[in-house]
Amino acid sequence: MKLRSAIFSPGFVNIRICNLLIMSIAFIPIALFFAIRFANENNQSFQGHYHYIRTSIAILVIGTCLAGLMILTGAALSSQLILTGLVLLCLTGFLVVMRCFSGLVLSFRNEPHRNEKSYLF
Repeated sequence: MKLRSAIFSPGFVNIRICNLLIMSIAFIPIALFFAIRFANENNQSFQGHYHYIRTSIAILVIGTCLAGLMILTGAALSSQLILTGLVLLCLTGFLVVMRCFSGLVLSFRNEPHRNEKSYLF
């Protein structure tokens, strides 16, 4: 019962679960739901972590859409555009995994992010 309340309430346990959900890629909507639901908490550290989770998801969506658009456009125009789209897709995935790993490390240390509004690490 205590684990259930820790998962469904704002805190470092929920932040860790959200980062793991993003890295699993299949459960990103659940992580986004938690990040939006707990975005307005009184604790500044939690707000920073949930904002960081939302920006990680935004990077993933934007990067994947741009890479997909490049791949689809490249199918009609050039194979170099397809390869560029694949590289962008790989770089987007790498950036999101590194951001999630960074968020996990900081949440295990119970520390806030230095600049949660940054789109880099």
